[in-house]
Amino acid sequence: MIVNLYSRLPLFLTFALFLAVTAGLSAQPLNGAYTINSGMPTAGSNFQSFTDFAAALDANGISGHVTATVAFGSGPYQEQVVFNSVTGSGANAVVTIEGNGQTITAVTSTTDRHVLRLANVQYFTINNLRAAWDPASTGGFYGIHLFGSADHVTISNCMVDLTGTISTLYGAYVASGSETSILSAGDFHNILINNNMSKGGGYGASVFGLSAGQLATNIVITNNEFLDFHSNGVYLRETDGATVADNFFDKTTAQVTSANAIQIAQNANLNAKIFRNFIQVSQTANGSVTFRGIYLFNGTGHRVYNNVIHNVNLTSGNFTGIEIRSAGTAPEIYFNTIAVDNPNATTGNLYGMTSPGEQLEVSINGERVALLDIDRWMSESDPTGLRLETPSIHVRAGP
Repeated sequence: MIVNLYSRLPLFLTFALFLAVTAGLSAQPLNGAYTINSGMPTAGSNFQSFTDFAAALDANGISGHVTATVAFGSGPYQEQVVFNSVTGSGANAVVTIEGNGQTITAVTSTTDRHVLRLANVQYFTINNLRAAWDPASTGGFYGIHLFGSADHVTISNCMVDLTGTISTLYGAYVASGSETSILSAGDFHNILINNNMSKGGGYGASVFGLSAGQLATNIVITNNEFLDFHSNGVYLRETDGATVADNFFDKTTAQVTSANAIQIAQNANLNAKIFRNFIQVSQTANGSVTFRGIYLFNGTGHRVYNNVIHNVNLTSGNFTGIEIRSAGTAPEIYFNTIAVDNPNATTGNLYGMTSPGEQLEVSINGERVALLDIDRWMSESDPTGLRLETPSIHVRAGP
């Protein structure tokens, strides 16, 4: 005789056990390679959306390097996503999103201005992802937003397309302490923005650190292309030792706006290094407002060198290649090339460089023989043109 022994559990208990088992499996920290593919469900190593990937990081954390590669051809993704601080992240456990050139976009609003937000994250990389403005958006737009705090974050080979927008509420790569303001302080360190592109909007890249004593450090903005910014290509506040180098800037649109390719703003910025940038202005008519190539608004310890500012096509509006607002800034400025040689007639003022309190030292064999004050507004139309003269200098012949 065969006897079958079994027990029948109540349905609710069976379901509870199932949930316990699946919860235990899903609670394992992420580690290794994953995909984001909208054409497949969230299961195994695939996530159907950026939001699902963010939720898994929130729930499980990580135990090693995690790379999520967006499947080629699977975009565009229509979603707003927030990545929060990831449990387990560190130098040996970095989260990387390999965008594979795919696009993420969203309809933003006054209260939700981001497409992709990194909120209080560390050790996070976004590479080769495209974020695009949706014309149905209202009240502001941030392509990639570092919110609150960020440390050891890299944004590379990305593109943020804001074509058709000019408002200062629109920024491509933004690090700020507010969900709804670009100009709000946050705690940012070791941020690399490298080899990206932005087009349109008010700001290309903006980093706003905390006050003195907690300034943003190791902010590096290099090898990017900033096009058609209508306020600032690069805007830095409350930073110490920031590097802005090897970038290309151009404003091509006909929109009349006051703009700066690079601005080091307010007096809490210290020791910025600005070098090997190429700045040009393809725009021809800019009303009666001013375009500045490099604007040192305030702060101390800045060095500006080996930049090229050229191909300035403006026939209306004012232009200054390098402007120092305050004599107390006392920056070091050397080996820059500024060419304001457009042969067409202009109705504005074009200046290579302006600085209050600027002086020119004349030395012979390393010994100062004259110190000349420079009029920051000197012009070739002045009676003496751009000529500076010293009193007679007597030099003894022979050894």
